[in-house]
Amino acid sequence: MEIYERINELLIIKKMTKREFARKLINLQPISNRTGEVISESIIYSYLSGDTAIKAYLIPYISDVLNVSIECLFKDVKASELEENNLHRNIIELIPYAPEPMLLKIRRALDEIKKINDGFRLN
Repeated sequence: MEIYERINELLIIKKMTKREFARKLINLQPISNRTGEVISESIIYSYLSGDTAIKAYLIPYISDVLNVSIECLFKDVKASELEENNLHRNIIELIPYAPEPMLLKIRRALDEIKKINDGFRLN
């Protein structure tokens, strides 16, 4: 599957229109290596149709707009795995706002879960 096909698939999963995607991508102000200007909506549509190859410098921007890891743009991920990936990513983004006592409780709980899982793997 080509990357533009994967992006279009992710747009469907995310229930995002191409126009919405294009506007969000433009809002991040990715600068074209060729022109030195922010990419246009028409070039984004050209990328999404597969008429123009997507430039490597755009991959992190596209990942941000779709709220997926860069890896998800290159491999087939089920919708349920994508939601799990988003949940992990969202939690990681929120961790700096958590008070220390909450972080300690989370760490203890996760340590316990890890011990349980490690015990199952040994058997």
